[in-house]
Amino acid sequence: GEGGGEDEISNSAHFGIRAFAPVPAGADPAEVRLRRLSNGVSVNTFRSTAEPDAVVLRLCAPGGRAQGNCAPGSLLLATSTMLQGGSVGRYSREQVELFCIRHLVELYMEVTEESVQWDVHCPVGPDGAGLSAALQLLHALLTDFQWEGAALTHSRSLYAAQHEARTKSLEQAANLALLVRAFTKISYLNWNA
Repeated sequence: GEGGGEDEISNSAHFGIRAFAPVPAGADPAEVRLRRLSNGVSVNTFRSTAEPDAVVLRLCAPGGRAQGNCAPGSLLLATSTMLQGGSVGRYSREQVELFCIRHLVELYMEVTEESVQWDVHCPVGPDGAGLSAALQLLHALLTDFQWEGAALTHSRSLYAAQHEARTKSLEQAANLALLVRAFTKISYLNWNA
C-alpha cells in the first residue's frame, strides 16, 4: 500500500519504474520474494543455505547489449572504464580497493544482452558491518563515481585487444560460421536481407 510497503510492487508503474529483478539462478521461485524499497527500487530477496554467513547483492539495470539506443560495445566499454578507474568522490582507486579489502567486499560487473548487472559479495557478521560496507560502496559508485580519461584509454586498448584476439581465434571463427549458417536459414533473422 501507501508509504512504499516492502512487498508492494503493484504501484511501480505509477513511479515510472519497471519492475526488473530476475530470479537468482538455481533458486526455487516460491522462495524468492520481490520487494519494493521506499525509494521505488525493486529487489528480489532469497535466503540461501549454501553460504549462511555471506550476502550477495545483484543490481540489475534494464538495457544491456541488445539496447538499440547506444553504440555497440559502449556499455562494455563503460563497465570496463569503471573497473579500471575506480575513484569515487574524493577517494582514489587505491583507497576504494583498500576499503573493499578491509571489509572483504568483492564487486563484479557484467553486461548481458538484457541488462547491466553488478554483483557484490561480502561476509555478514552479527553487527552487519559487511553489508553496510557493501551498501556504502554501491551508493558511492552510483552517486559519486569519477570518470577518468586514462581509465577510458586503457579500457579502449583492452577492448581492442580482446576483439583482435577473438577475431584471430579459430574457435570463435567456427562459432561465428555456425551462427551465420544457422540463422541465415531463418527468414526473420536473415542477415543478408
